[in-house]
Amino acid sequence: MAKFYRLNADMNGTDSIQNYIDSGQIIDLVCDSAETLDKHRLFLQSTVEKGDFVMMDTISTMLDTIRESRALGTNPAEPLWDPKKIDKYFGDKEYLSSYKMAGGVAMRVLHNLAERGAHVICLAHESEVKDPMAQMKIIGPDVNPAMVDTLIGASSDVFRLQALTQPMYAADGTIAYDVDTRILWLRRQASFTAKFGVKREIADKLPKGLPNPTMIDLFRLLDKVPKFMTIYGHPGAGKTSLGASAADFIASRAA
Repeated sequence: MAKFYRLNADMNGTDSIQNYIDSGQIIDLVCDSAETLDKHRLFLQSTVEKGDFVMMDTISTMLDTIRESRALGTNPAEPLWDPKKIDKYFGDKEYLSSYKMAGGVAMRVLHNLAERGAHVICLAHESEVKDPMAQMKIIGPDVNPAMVDTLIGASSDVFRLQALTQPMYAADGTIAYDVDTRILWLRRQASFTAKFGVKREIADKLPKGLPNPTMIDLFRLLDKVPKFMTIYGHPGAGKTSLGASAADFIASRAA
């Protein structure tokens, strides 16, 4: 049976998926520094097999963690308030290079695992970014500005997850989606980016959004299991829970 690994940089949202971890359906690998990320990468490089799932949760925090490790080190016994270290946060000549380095490390991890045949689920927070297609500011994955194109280009599919804080109305004035509905937006819109790579006959039938999604629902709708999928959304949208539901898909295939 395929395995599911979570590269846990956020160290948050675990309560909602604790049942998967306790049952062994998800192997949780805490990444609290660039050093631990690299240790887990080496472990996965020798362990991951074709058809396994690896979820990075989230790449937004992972990038921060890598940059902090570069500036402050990874030894918890060392002092953090070292002027030489703190200066790295204030625009010295290494500042922009550290962003490029962090993006390169994170993408190298994901690319290597995808090359081994793993299904990569990359979770990200959301922010205003420059859309590589429209060349204008829209909502997209919260990563380094220079990395937006790289991440979207590397992903076979990019979707936005949103938890509604007010009802969404249809054209006829009726409520299409009620408050607290979680919607996975599949098609790009004027205000945010998305993309998918599916057969033409499937693409023509895809709805704009999938309400209260699970991975089983999504894979059925796409008629495939994406090789490298990015899901982004605001904190509390349910990204971790959605990504973790791929464990149910694994179990359904093994049944």
